[in-house]
Amino acid sequence: GERAPIALVQDIAHEMLLGRRRRDLHGAVGHAIEELDADRLPEMLDVLAHHFSAADEREKAVAYLSQAGDRATAVFAHREAWARYEQALALADEEALALRARLLHRIADSGFYWADPDTSLRHARSALELYTRLGDRRQMMALHVLVAGIYMGGNWDGAREDQAVEHLEAATAIGADDPDSVPKGALYQRTAHLYIHRGEPTTALGWARRAMDLFARLGVPIGTSYGT
Repeated sequence: GERAPIALVQDIAHEMLLGRRRRDLHGAVGHAIEELDADRLPEMLDVLAHHFSAADEREKAVAYLSQAGDRATAVFAHREAWARYEQALALADEEALALRARLLHRIADSGFYWADPDTSLRHARSALELYTRLGDRRQMMALHVLVAGIYMGGNWDGAREDQAVEHLEAATAIGADDPDSVPKGALYQRTAHLYIHRGEPTTALGWARRAMDLFARLGVPIGTSYGT
């Protein structure tokens, strides 16, 4: 027959106690590893992320998952990096806008090399929206370049290159008053390259000359990449 309500309550209480006990044990293991294996933490990132996730210590779990993603990125394991950043994003505080923006940026970056381009584009646009809300000009510039790169990556046989224009020009506008630098010159090169693809050689030449003049001022040699 059906179990008595008191027995059901006891079962629920028992499960709650077991769950709390499991969380406590996972937390204890995670903290013990931090203390006893401090010199081996880079090798233990996934283990630490697992224990702190199970312990519901989200801040620590997110930190270790992010580090694990960075470690995977450094050896070009982009699928693994994607997975770690996605796990971190799922645990990140909804109000931690800078953290969420950084994770979305890293997901889009790692996905650029293998994922469905629409998925990477969605993450990149979400990161750009957050950086815009935060007023982080440098990261806004980087995201505009990334979004443009996705549009220019050949995923749609060049059909969406026109949509890259607004993002490259937005990036150049953001950095217009910044000091001369190699990244700034490379951005001018990329814009020249895009206009060559669009069949607008006069506009391309204008951007290429800006790149060449900037590199000349820096005393940096420049080759013929990106149509310059």
